[in-house]
Amino acid sequence: LIVDLAADGNYESTIKVAKLWRAANKFFSILDADPQKEKILPRMASFDAAIPSAKVGYANMDDGEMKFLETRLHRKNGTVIPVEIGTVVEDSNVNLDSAIRDAFQVLTNIGKNVIRIAIAASSVENGGFEYANNDADTFATKCAAQLAEDLVDDGTFIDREEAQEQSRICMSPQRLCHYSNKKEEKPMELFGAHTDSSFVTIVPVGAMAGLEVYDEDAQQWYRPELKARKVWEQQELEKNNGQDASNLIAEETLVIDDEGENIIPWHARYVVIMPGEFLQILSRDKIAAAVHRVVVAGGSDASRISAPLLLRGRPGIKINVEKYLGRINGNNLLKEVDGLYMQDIHNAMNQR
Repeated sequence: LIVDLAADGNYESTIKVAKLWRAANKFFSILDADPQKEKILPRMASFDAAIPSAKVGYANMDDGEMKFLETRLHRKNGTVIPVEIGTVVEDSNVNLDSAIRDAFQVLTNIGKNVIRIAIAASSVENGGFEYANNDADTFATKCAAQLAEDLVDDGTFIDREEAQEQSRICMSPQRLCHYSNKKEEKPMELFGAHTDSSFVTIVPVGAMAGLEVYDEDAQQWYRPELKARKVWEQQELEKNNGQDASNLIAEETLVIDDEGENIIPWHARYVVIMPGEFLQILSRDKIAAAVHRVVVAGGSDASRISAPLLLRGRPGIKINVEKYLGRINGNNLLKEVDGLYMQDIHNAMNQR
């Protein structure tokens, strides 16, 4: 699924994603220019001993070919962890902390809406609320909305009697990634095929394409970022009276708002949404987790920056199938997870 954040002409969300891109580019350019800055950042490790999978920090892998910054929101005060990122980017015009927080909110809202719609549709299709007769759609929509609020970790506290103590940090990481392929002159798979233990993974479209999603029906890899580029070019073609947008030098949009001028690169208005393993389970296997990988072009100048958000389950909350999805109707996956805490399910996925 590719979403155009500015499809309705409102650029508010696009501006926030554009600021994330500017901050991410600044962050990695600083590390490239001065590798000693990496020492400021904590190594990627578990932040909460009670939840080993809740990792934050920085990792440099394969001689710098892959660099990852794993960030999460502190549940109590909304601070971006690790806090040391502000020390790396000492630029009054670029605030990495606020850029991550603002983009996280935009992407989370989109993801929760997609989850709500997908769960409601699959519940109706599979007869979860057939006992409600003509009100089945209404029941499914209401319960799916409750599921999105209760089970998807958006970094907030949730007030439920049945909730266990919640983790200090959000389980949904906003990740900044830098991939380069300087060793090879030809395109190379840098991050192999996998699925994510998330409800959905939301990937802002990058300036350099590299994300590939496997199309099971066509038995081939699909490149959604190239599709987004074609959509943008078609829009520009129509806007510029037939001029070929692929040859345009200006690939940015100037947007004026209350804060002044905002330069927005073409790709900042698009995000790719991929279903994860949680959504596959709760959609009764109707929506398969997306198999995807990262492939980067070769050469000394070939690099890709990516900023995926993995929307994961809220720890301390149990799945109540009847409450959120209606009747199980013999589905073995739902039987298996009914009554389990979200974190226990996540841990089981990571042990496979």
